[in-house]
Amino acid sequence: MGTIAEDKIEQVRDRADILAIIGKRVQLKRTGRSWVGLCPFHNERSPSFNVMPDRGFYHCFGCQASGDVFKFIMETEHQPFPTVVRDLAKELGIEIVEHQEAPEEKQAREKREWLYKVNDYVNQFFVHQLWNSGDAKHARAYVEKRGITEETAKTFAMGYAPRRADSLIAYLEAKRVPVAAAVELGVVGERDDKSMYLRFFDRVMFPIYDEKDRIAGFGGRVLDPDAKAAKYLNSPESPIFKKSRLLYGYSKAKNSIARKGGAWLCEGYLDVIALHQAGLDQAIAPLGTAVTPDHLPLLRRVSQKAYTLFDGDAAGMRATRKTTELLLAHGFSVYVVAIPDGDDPDTLVLREGREAVEKRVQTAPAAVQFFVQQAAQLMQPSVEGRVQAAGDLAPLLAKIPAGLERDLYVREAAQRLGIEEDMLRRFFGRKTDADGRPGGTANRPVSQAKPASQGWAQLTGDAPSAALVTEPEQPKVTPPDSLEFAPTLELLKYRAAWDALPKAVELISHEGLRRLVASCIEDADAIDFATMRVALGSEAMASNFSRTLSEDRSPDLDEKARERLVEDVLLSLQHYLRQREKTALKQALLSTPDVAEQQALLHRIKELNRWLKQEKPRRRADPGVESGTK
Repeated sequence: MGTIAEDKIEQVRDRADILAIIGKRVQLKRTGRSWVGLCPFHNERSPSFNVMPDRGFYHCFGCQASGDVFKFIMETEHQPFPTVVRDLAKELGIEIVEHQEAPEEKQAREKREWLYKVNDYVNQFFVHQLWNSGDAKHARAYVEKRGITEETAKTFAMGYAPRRADSLIAYLEAKRVPVAAAVELGVVGERDDKSMYLRFFDRVMFPIYDEKDRIAGFGGRVLDPDAKAAKYLNSPESPIFKKSRLLYGYSKAKNSIARKGGAWLCEGYLDVIALHQAGLDQAIAPLGTAVTPDHLPLLRRVSQKAYTLFDGDAAGMRATRKTTELLLAHGFSVYVVAIPDGDDPDTLVLREGREAVEKRVQTAPAAVQFFVQQAAQLMQPSVEGRVQAAGDLAPLLAKIPAGLERDLYVREAAQRLGIEEDMLRRFFGRKTDADGRPGGTANRPVSQAKPASQGWAQLTGDAPSAALVTEPEQPKVTPPDSLEFAPTLELLKYRAAWDALPKAVELISHEGLRRLVASCIEDADAIDFATMRVALGSEAMASNFSRTLSEDRSPDLDEKARERLVEDVLLSLQHYLRQREKTALKQALLSTPDVAEQQALLHRIKELNRWLKQEKPRRRADPGVESGTK
C-alpha cells in the first residue's frame, strides 16, 4: 500500500471523537474540562488517567502515557498507524486515496521533518533565555506587564531572542545543527561580509505552530519602544512556513472551536494568549491583518461560523470588513464582536473579565447586520449620502450566496437607508464592479485591489449562471529588471528608511513592483505570497521579496548610513529609469525620417548621457560596515 496524504490524516484526527473512543474502554467521569478514569496502561486504584477532548489528547499522571486518538488505539489494539487511520476513516466515512511516494517526495518530506526539528531546538533556546538569562529581565517584565502569567507563557512556549546570534549558533552547533539550516528558516541572517546576526534580536518570541502542533516559524515583538524596527516580525517564507496558511493558536483552539461552534478571530498573538488564559479557548489569529483564502480549509475543517474580534481602530475595522467579505463568499456565518476604540481583546479581557467578553460574543450581531447599521449611522441625510451608503454596502451584500438570506438583508438595507426596496435593487443591478467604485484597480495598491465580480447583477436575475462565468486568463507578467528590483529590496530591508518609500514608488517603472511597494506603505503584513508572485511574475523574486519584508536590519543602520542608503537607492532607480529612456530614444531615432525630430532626440540623448556619466550610482557596501556599527 502507498502513503496516506497528511491532510487526510489530519481530517480523521479532527473528526474522531476521542472521548467516545476512549470511553469504550475506560469508565470516565467529568472533572472540570477533563474526564478522569483508571489508566488502561498500568494498574492503579486512584484514577490518574485524564482525557482532554478539547485538545484531542490524553495523559496519565501515574505512568506518563499520553497521546492522541491514533496513539490510544495503536497502544490498546496493537495496530500499526496506517491501519488505525484507515479503520477510523472508514468508520467516519472519509475516503482515503493512497499513492506511492516518489524519491523526490520522500526527500522533500524528510527535509521538512528536519526543519521542524531545527525549529524545536531554536524554540528550546528562546524559552530557556526568557526564564534563565539575566539579559532577559526586561522581557520577563514585559510579559508580566501584559498580564500574562508564567504558566500561560510556558503553555504557549513564549521565549526571548537575545541581541547577539553567538549563543544561539553555539547551541545549535552543540545539537549538530548547521547554521545554514537556521539561515534557511530565517532565524539567523547573513550579512554581506559573511558575519551572522539574529533576525529576532531583543524580542519576545512566539512560536507559531501549524495544525499538527509543529513549530513552523516564529513571531517576535520588539521590546525597545524607541527602536527603529518593525514592531512585529515574522519568519520569512520557507519550506515549512507559509504565512498565509497559518493561524496562531489554531492547534490549541481547533477542538474547542469544533466542540463549541465558532472560531474567534483576533489580530495578535497576545490577544489569543490573553483570551486562552481567561478560558476563552476558541481564539486564533492570522499572521497579518486579515484572513486569506488559504486559511479557509483550516477554518472549514472545524466550523463554518466565525466571530471577528479585531481591534476597535480604523485598521481593525478594515480587517473586519475584508475578513467578512471573504468568509461570506465561502458560506461562513460571520458575527462582529464590538471592541471599543483604543482597546483590543487582551486589554478588554484583562479589564472586563471572562464573562463580559463572553457576553459580547453571545450578543454579537451578524456581520452584514452590523455593517448595514454602521452605514445607516454614518450616512449623510442627502441623496448623495444615500447613494454613497448603498455603494459601500454593495460589495458586501454581493458576497452572500443568492437566496432568502440575501433578499432579507437587501430589504433590511433598504429600510435602514430609507430607500425603496425596488429602487435599491435597480441601483445594485447597475453595479458592475464588486467594490462599488467606478473604474478598475490598476492604480490601487495590491492590498486593496479586488477582482471584478458579477456583483449585484445577480440580485436582479439578469446575470448568467455562475457555472457559465469563467474568469479571464491572467496575462503573463514580465519580471522586473534586476537593476530596479535589487535597489528596491535594499531599501525594504531597513524599515527605519521606509519614509523614503513614497519617493521610490514614483521612480519604479515595473507596475507590479510599484504596486507592491505602495502596499508596503499601507500595510506590509497584508501582502501574501500569492500576490507577490502574481505581481512580480517570478517565484524566485517573490521569495526574495517575502524574505526581505520579514526581516528588518534597522539596528545595523545609524542616521548617517540611513541617509546614504536612501540617497543611493533613489539614485539607482533614477539611473535605471533614464537608461530605459535612453534606449527608447535610440530606437525612436532609428525609426523616424523627420530631421527635426531626429535632432530633438539626439539632443535629449546627449543630456541623458551627461547625467548618467555624472550621477553614476556607486556600488554600495553593507550600511553597517560603512557606518562602523558592526
